Amino acid sequence: PTYPLRNCGDTTEYAQFVEAESHDRPTLGLPPAQLALAQAVIGLKKPTVVFFLNGGMVAPPSFMLQADNVAIIEAFYPGKEGADTLANAIFGFTNTWGRLPYTVYDESWATSRLEDGSYRHNM
Repeated sequence: PTYPLRNCGDTTEYAQFVEAESHDRPTLGLPPAQLALAQAVIGLKKPTVVFFLNGGMVAPPSFMLQADNVAIIEAFYPGKEGADTLANAIFGFTNTWGRLPYTVYDESWATSRLEDGSYRHNM
């Protein structure tokens, strides 16, 4: 389901669920509506935190990786205490940041032939 944009003062709230039990995402990239929203918000050139709440790898788009005003947080499924935990970490009350347990490739990786070694990025 997709929920429309809702203006909440200085922030905008938007949600689109594209992954669920027995329903995988068709690509590693963001869905078109989320991609457009991210481009619009990042284009404002204000400090922005992007949360990925998902069960599998998401390939951040290049404009997000190249922007100097963006922090990307991969939260996976943080559970019922996730919002408090993330807020405490962002505002410096705790330092529980870790490393990803896998490599994040760009979106084209999902369509590459694994047997030809192209997933290794010229290593």
